[in-house]
Amino acid sequence: MNRIFSFFAQYLSKVFGDNSPEVSTSHIKENPMEFKSKVCEFENYLSHMPLLEEHQKELSQIWSTLEPNSIITGRRTMRRLSEKSNHVYTLKKIKVGENEYYILHQPYSIKDQMNYHSDDDKKLEQVYATLTQSLSKTPYTGYFFELMNHGKFTFYYTSEIDAHWNSQKFEIKTCKDKGKYIPYYHNAYRAAIQCFYSDIKECIYGFYNDTHVTLKLFTYAQLIQIAKNRGWNIEHAKGMFHSNAEKIIKFIKENDHKMLNKTVEIRTKNNEMVFEIQD
Repeated sequence: MNRIFSFFAQYLSKVFGDNSPEVSTSHIKENPMEFKSKVCEFENYLSHMPLLEEHQKELSQIWSTLEPNSIITGRRTMRRLSEKSNHVYTLKKIKVGENEYYILHQPYSIKDQMNYHSDDDKKLEQVYATLTQSLSKTPYTGYFFELMNHGKFTFYYTSEIDAHWNSQKFEIKTCKDKGKYIPYYHNAYRAAIQCFYSDIKECIYGFYNDTHVTLKLFTYAQLIQIAKNRGWNIEHAKGMFHSNAEKIIKFIKENDHKMLNKTVEIRTKNNEMVFEIQD
């Protein structure tokens, strides 16, 4: 089941009408403060649990489709499991009705996230403004419901979607305009991972300077190739996810009998995972 909300289909139809890869160049709005900053979305959900867990009652129709003993998480955590960086995760076992599930999450500080995204989000808002001219009238965020199988375990998660048009999903990214209109390879790599976990085939990039935003459309395959040209292979990210997933599943199988209503802290370091059941 997909939880789909339309952001600006009517405007995208105008932008993509000629199927040109470089879709639009527009003056930046003089007063970007009139638009709701995307970073404010952090106020709409909790940082210490996946969206599916937080809104379990509201999403009961989705929960009724979940296989028991599956893993509930979010795209952000899935993406983190695909990286070599050191992170801390939480894992817990819960019971819903007669069924048991595992909740996997990578907690984060809302304050740190706001500081990290602050400058980029200001530019991202200008890209939205270029597309819609009316972002202030869009007070919600869209999410899709996804799943991925690993052996006999299923990972269920939600992924935030920047836009969709005629049922096609898009990521939206920003880069400084250096005249070439090609995203940095590391930016393309991260975008490709996001697209992979959301089953997104195209990404809109907004290349900005002080006065203009130039929009260009890239396919998922093009993002992969841009990253691959600099030695960043998305297959490594997929392999990293399955390696980490295997370690988590192994721990669950060995410790399932003592996990109910307990929180397990998982620390990654040097491609290793250390599990500790909290009292």
